[in-house]
Amino acid sequence: MDWKLVIGIGIGAVLSFAASVAANLYSQRINTFLDSRRLSSQSKRKTKAAKFHKLITDFQTGKRDRYLFAVRVAMGAVIGIVMSLTSLTGLAVVASGLPFSFDLIPSYGREDYGRLFWCGSLTFFSLMGMNLFRHYLWHFGMVERALENYAEFDQVFKDRWGSEPDAQPSEEKAVNSNNHP
Repeated sequence: MDWKLVIGIGIGAVLSFAASVAANLYSQRINTFLDSRRLSSQSKRKTKAAKFHKLITDFQTGKRDRYLFAVRVAMGAVIGIVMSLTSLTGLAVVASGLPFSFDLIPSYGREDYGRLFWCGSLTFFSLMGMNLFRHYLWHFGMVERALENYAEFDQVFKDRWGSEPDAQPSEEKAVNSNNHP
């Protein structure tokens, strides 16, 4: 056996023993922290769900104009897709100036680094525009499905979060951030 292997196994054993002792000593603190994070995230989820429920209820009762909301969402989607297509067009123009080769890893000269930078940044902006488009389209679909099946949506909300849809979470589940040891 090689002596480096024996030293490596010994160091690994000492480190794993120290990590297990530390995990046992701090397990209560870790559990308390994770429980408080769970309650905090549940509180945030309820707040988001209550806001969405209020939005859908306002659309259903006519307090808010759903067509104005649809135009705002569609505008965001159009901005995202235009941003993506413009970036892709710019990418095609910039990439056409790069030398073409069939090598697996092409070698570029110093003068090509600027073009490569612009290719990377335009690709990033294109992907960001596509993600923006996807987000607005998803949000529009969520609102549309909730409005089409309002009775089912309302019942599911009340079953999960209670019969009183308020924008604030209930106080018994509120998390005090000072309760960590």
